[in-house]
Amino acid sequence: MTDQISNLLELASLKDDDPPKTILRRMLSVRSVVSTSSSFATRNQEASSDISLQQFYEIGQGTCGFVFAQLGTAQVVKRAREDGADSAALWNDFLMNKKVEQGNENGNSSGLPTVHIPRPILYVRHKDMVWWENNGHRFPKDFQTPSNLLMSERILPLLCWRVFICAASVN
Repeated sequence: MTDQISNLLELASLKDDDPPKTILRRMLSVRSVVSTSSSFATRNQEASSDISLQQFYEIGQGTCGFVFAQLGTAQVVKRAREDGADSAALWNDFLMNKKVEQGNENGNSSGLPTVHIPRPILYVRHKDMVWWENNGHRFPKDFQTPSNLLMSERILPLLCWRVFICAASVN
């Protein structure tokens, strides 16, 4: 648990001794902040210009399958656990996200707030052997067999537990 907290703090460019107001301000900021001293930022920067370093690594699991981030990019991939219902759910996610994206592009004449979701990039079918031959080796060993994938923009996590602690100590 301590290692996970340290990793999260490093990703957020925060130190344990930062004042609560500083932590809260960074956590709630809409601006991107990149720490050049972060080992994650360094690896990510190196991978952004060297495609051989752009490996997929697991960052979570959802109801449809596994979620992978690709080092050096702002992308994530949802990988179906198996073909069938999970793949149908991924395809549905892709179609719904595309509809929202098209709605945003066409303008919102209703006056309702614009909905911001991860932009869908690509849907890869398990039968797309060209894609899998070019990219399958980038996944961890247990996930290199073809499966349906949904690729989209990555939303970096908000460290809610840290915000809660900071907000409590500021008040």
